[in-house]
Amino acid sequence: IRDELGRKVSKSLGNGIDIYEAFDKYGVDTIRYFLTTSGTPGQDLRYSTEKIEAAWNYVNKIWNISRFIGINFENFGYNGEKVNTKLLNNIDKWILLRLNETIKNADYNFEKFDFGEAAKAIYKFTWSDFASWYLEMTKVVFNDENSTNEQRINTCAVLKEMLTGVIKLLHPYMPFVTEEIYQNFNDGSIMVSNWPTKYK
Repeated sequence: IRDELGRKVSKSLGNGIDIYEAFDKYGVDTIRYFLTTSGTPGQDLRYSTEKIEAAWNYVNKIWNISRFIGINFENFGYNGEKVNTKLLNNIDKWILLRLNETIKNADYNFEKFDFGEAAKAIYKFTWSDFASWYLEMTKVVFNDENSTNEQRINTCAVLKEMLTGVIKLLHPYMPFVTEEIYQNFNDGSIMVSNWPTKYK
């Protein structure tokens, strides 16, 4: 690990990194995500406060997504019902397809030990497809007077499918945050749960 200018970390240069201070400020999962996704195999890694803060924002985004989902589960009385494929709308089908594609992409890169590329695919899905598009579209179902309670419950079921898939994919990078979120919505530990497979 080198400093932000690409220099070797040494006492004489006074550019040492206090990792415990970074843990306290950003959290262990943030630093772990940064370290596992910012380097190229065989190359030195530059310590970057900017990239660490971006990782911290990402962890917060995962937390906020889970909070939004939890609030809606409570509001509409969701009790863990499974997805009813007969009630899926086009947006539901699209997000399930995108999750399948993301799992396939992540698996391919994990098998090559290319953790950075796997993380890129998961990040793009989580931030763009899931958070920016699908979560916003669920608000239409939740707030539309013409939506039935059955439709709202099914939307909750899709949300759980998405969230569970995302945190399982992210668990190797963010073990503590994903474990906490998993236990908020599921029994048992994420560490002994099945790896996500393509939704059929």
